[in-house]
Parts: sequence; structure tokens; C-alpha cells
Amino acid sequence: MGLTYLTERLGEIDRARTIEEVSDLLEQFTRDAGFRYFALAHHTDPANAPNRFLLLENYPQTWVDEYTSSGLYRHDPVRRLAGLRPGTFVWSELPARLTLSRKELDVLARAQAAGLGEGFTVSLYAHGDRQASCSFVCAPDEPLPTIALPAAEMIARHAFARLFDILHPAVLDVPRLSPRQLQCVLLMAQGHTDAQIATILGISRETVIEYINDARRRFGVTKRSQLTAAVASFGLISAQEVLGANLPI
Repeated sequence: MGLTYLTERLGEIDRARTIEEVSDLLEQFTRDAGFRYFALAHHTDPANAPNRFLLLENYPQTWVDEYTSSGLYRHDPVRRLAGLRPGTFVWSELPARLTLSRKELDVLARAQAAGLGEGFTVSLYAHGDRQASCSFVCAPDEPLPTIALPAAEMIARHAFARLFDILHPAVLDVPRLSPRQLQCVLLMAQGHTDAQIATILGISRETVIEYINDARRRFGVTKRSQLTAAVASFGLISAQEVLGANLPI
């Protein structure tokens, strides 16, 4: 698997126009690189997926059904480690990197029984988007193609970037908010009332309401909860900021 092959695959991903095209290209690379399976997914409940949710995979259907119906994603150590650190890891490293719970060990055992062997995972994240990861997996009796791991990481990151652009076609046409409006939206998302926001920012409650209502109109939403999701989807605020207490700089 040389530089010419990798360059061609990356170019094909760049030219992809649909999620299905990207999925097909990932599956092709998976076979060419010596893996059996792949999965690129956002970290959320696959049985109750929100809008703009990514789930591309060619796993055995029995495993997909069990993983979804039994809620195994809640105890998936691969997903947990991918959410804790950037970079990459192979699945055999999990016991050295995490203290695995009994339920997590059970998920790994079930995965192997379903036909999944050694895997290689790339942690993926875009500002304002959900945590995601991409895994390339061998069958239980197949060795990990370690020579292909650098290429697998490049393909995974490139595919995720292209998928982000496909899911956010208007990402370059971001509705504009003033710094003060953005502060009001963030404080609202953190759970503060209009009166509390007014006190924190030293403005009137009426001004806070005006700022937030104007922001809703700019993003084309009717509810405040929708406004938080819309602003985050464009990367103007992050989950870390919403869960924290700091104002955006």
C-alpha cells in the first residue's frame, strides 16, 4: 500500500458527494488494507439517533443488532477510550489503558463471539460536533495489518472531515451573533435564567430576552433548546463550554 494508492483514495474521498459514497470508499480501503470490518460512528445511542448522526459500518449484522438492542454502547470500552484521549490505539491495549469493568469485559467477549478480533481505533472530534471514532477490525483469527495503520488513520480522519462537510452544507454561511449575544446564548445553555444572565453581564433582563429572541430568528428556530443545538452545530459554542462555567473568550 504505497503513496500513490493512498493519494488516490484520499482524492476519491474529497470528491465524494454523499455519505453512501464515503461509506463505500471506507469499505474498499478496509479490504485493501487487510482488515475485515470498519465502523465510523458518532458516540450516541444508535437506537435513538439524533439528526446529523453518523453510523457507517459493515460489521456482522448479528453484532449490530445485539449492540443496539442490548444497549452495549453504554459499556463499550473502545468508545470510552476514544472519548478520553485523542490519537489512536489498538484494542489489545485496552486493559493497559483502562480499568475495565465487568460489563466492559462482557462487551469485548460478546464482540469476539460475534466475529470481531483485533481492532484499530482513531478518535475523531470536530469543534461543536459530537465525539466520534473510526475503527478498522480483523476477524478473530487474522493478524492486525500494522503496516497499514498510518494509512488507516489518514483515511479515517479524511473521511470524517468529508462527512462533516456533507452533513453541514451551510457551515460556511454561519449566522452572525455579536459577542454579547453569544455570551447570552452560552449562559442560557448552561441553565441560567434571563434574570441571572442580566446580572452576570450587567445588562437588563429585557435586553437578554431581545438578544436571545434575535438569535433564534437568525438561526431559524422557535425554541431555546433548538437554539443551543443550532449554535453548537456551527461550532460557535462547545459541549465543554456548556458544561463548564466559563464565558467564551
